[in-house]
Amino acid sequence: MNEAQQRSQPFLLANRYRVIRRLGSGRSSDVYAAHDKKMGRTCAIKLLRSDLKSDDHVQRKRLELEAHALAKLEHDAIVSVFDVEVDEHK
Repeated sequence: MNEAQQRSQPFLLANRYRVIRRLGSGRSSDVYAAHDKKMGRTCAIKLLRSDLKSDDHVQRKRLELEAHALAKLEHDAIVSVFDVEVDEHK
């Protein structure tokens, strides 16, 4: 099973997030509905798109900077960022 096929089916990320389905995608990432096993809540997970190189440090850094910037914002129309993690297996 290739990575694109795997991401179309539920999978476990970082031994914590049960990724359920893709919600949408952008230029460099996909957003998935997930369940956080540790916190017992529904969440969204943003992952670099599977067709991009997973070792592309520029894309990873851009995603991390975006997460840090969003984590500083508080507004009803903006989702909260709770975690940033690199999972080398996905």
